[in-house]
Amino acid sequence: MGAVVFAGPTIRADRIRELLPGARVEPPAAQGDLFRAARRGAPAILLIDGYFERVPAVWHKEVLWAMAQGIPVFGAASMGALRAAELADFGMVGIGSVYESYVTGETTDDDEVAVIHGPRELGFPALSIAMVDIRATLAAAQAANVINSATAERMAAEAKSLYYPERNYAAIHAALAQDTAAATELSAFGDWRAVHGFSQKCRDAEAALLEVARRLDAGISPPEVRFDFAHTQVWNAFLQSLDDSPRTDTDATNEGVEPILNELRLDPALWVEARRAAEARATAIALAEATAGPPTSPELRYGAEAIRRDKGLEEAADLARWMARIDLDETGFLALVRGEVQAERGAERVTGEMAENLVAHLRVSGLYVKLAERASAKAKALCETSVRFAPHDAEALMGWFARTALNGAEGISAQLYAAETGFVTLDAFLQVLRDEYTYREGIRSNG
Repeated sequence: MGAVVFAGPTIRADRIRELLPGARVEPPAAQGDLFRAARRGAPAILLIDGYFERVPAVWHKEVLWAMAQGIPVFGAASMGALRAAELADFGMVGIGSVYESYVTGETTDDDEVAVIHGPRELGFPALSIAMVDIRATLAAAQAANVINSATAERMAAEAKSLYYPERNYAAIHAALAQDTAAATELSAFGDWRAVHGFSQKCRDAEAALLEVARRLDAGISPPEVRFDFAHTQVWNAFLQSLDDSPRTDTDATNEGVEPILNELRLDPALWVEARRAAEARATAIALAEATAGPPTSPELRYGAEAIRRDKGLEEAADLARWMARIDLDETGFLALVRGEVQAERGAERVTGEMAENLVAHLRVSGLYVKLAERASAKAKALCETSVRFAPHDAEALMGWFARTALNGAEGISAQLYAAETGFVTLDAFLQVLRDEYTYREGIRSNG
């Protein structure tokens, strides 16, 4: 068994394995995870990232227990730097400048290393920027004479005033946008950061991985235990809780939504529409689960990007704010993505039955007669004229359709629209669109 590394948004798993060959990479640690790794016989443990808000954080005493078993424990960059600074006197080894700033008292707040991030299946993408990374980047920019000390201090103060999930450079720049005196420096900083920006947390994590690898190659020694480990009643209760309830990621996505559902139930038309959509989604997901199995990581990543594109969430901060507005944490977001991917997969498998069910819906909803009358009128009009007014260019044709039928939306792919609306081929869709153009813009407007 290789050294166990707990990491997530700070550094990628492939980078960890590159710097520390044979490492067992685990997600950010929560309470009990480090104890379990030690109990499995890890030769060394490196704590980089850890949960601290949604689930209980790594307990100091489980670190002490691991060291009492002769297992060296290292910490760096994020939660690891915090715990290493707190337990340095007991033998935990801290590495990196973030650790040094905590152990010297230069940094004191836990939120200095905190970020919000996406789920494991998406690679724990950071959705905000750690305060220690902002400070380090500002210091480097100041040293490079890109910004002066006053601007650096103002930018740091603005970042610190933000709640940690909302910390990002766009928010900092927005807060200082009215300061015309700083405009030139802010612009220069943006250009400089695009080339020279870095993460101090990532640098510290890399240094820690290299140091652990070096020590393992040299024959790592057990830690010098500077304490007597006491099996207290609280410790025994902790062990019992691990045995009875192993930690799992809790998906609290739907907690507290009953008032929202009650509002929906008070709108009969909206309730029927939402219920039918939910039933169709559930059916598609069930079909996908039964016939295609769980989605793959690439499918989940594509699904997450599709949601971001659909909602216009270009920046990580935009995604974080959107998640907060609809009461989703990273686990809930993953569940949403997984459901959307499975619903799409299931929908693809029922394409052959779609026309029959759509027609049945039209008959029940009362739309059938209206659409049938329009289709008949269009067919008659097209038969009576040999002139075709529609542009042959597919892009121009789709642009017209977007302006007249899709609320002016731009950049919609004809190929994607055709696939999503059930056309067998793109050519079939374009032919229908040309007939519609001729009917609306030519025959009807001239007749």
